[in-house]
Amino acid sequence: PRVLAAALGPGYSVVEEALNGRTTILDDPFMNEYDCNGRTTLPAILHSQKPLDLVIIMLGTNDTKHHFNLLPSHVARGAAT
Repeated sequence: PRVLAAALGPGYSVVEEALNGRTTILDDPFMNEYDCNGRTTLPAILHSQKPLDLVIIMLGTNDTKHHFNLLPSHVARGAAT
């Protein structure tokens, strides 16, 4: 977020909402300490940061874990829902 904030300049606030292991739509059986399913957690995250002018979401890295056995097209379709 510091790189983006520096590029935008003063007057902008950049919030990074990262969580190790978070996926776009999947429940990871190996991540049982917390809910890492983006589909179920995103509404609360967005609500906690209101008002928002722009949301940028990085997708796919955790969805490509070997045990999910997904193709990139599956990840994209899941993110679009």
